[in-house]
Amino acid sequence: MVNNTILVAESCPDNMCLITAPLRDSGMRVIIATDEDEAVKRAVHEQPGVLIVGSELCKQSGTIVCRNLKESPETSSIRILMLHCGKSDTAQQKMDDLCEPDGYIQKPVEDSRLLEIISRLM
Repeated sequence: MVNNTILVAESCPDNMCLITAPLRDSGMRVIIATDEDEAVKRAVHEQPGVLIVGSELCKQSGTIVCRNLKESPETSSIRILMLHCGKSDTAQQKMDDLCEPDGYIQKPVEDSRLLEIISRLM
């Protein structure tokens, strides 16, 4: 059975709306977190199929959240999609590679591309 729950961790309200709307419209169950602590707590409690995490959150980078979840036996099976700023940031991507996310997507997010990646990850 496919887990159609998506956890979106993003600190910018506008980005949150742009990401969650197409997911909800396609019938996925979407839960949100606006900071790192909430993202980890919800990931542990909800066990989403996919976590979309912004590379820049409030207190920590999404990279740290990704690494912590991947290293924990309780959450290591959650697929993680890193959300990057529109500019190509090679240094940030190298950092993100260390936490071994399951995929990347650039802002601004195109609905069709987002749904394609989520479908592949599920």
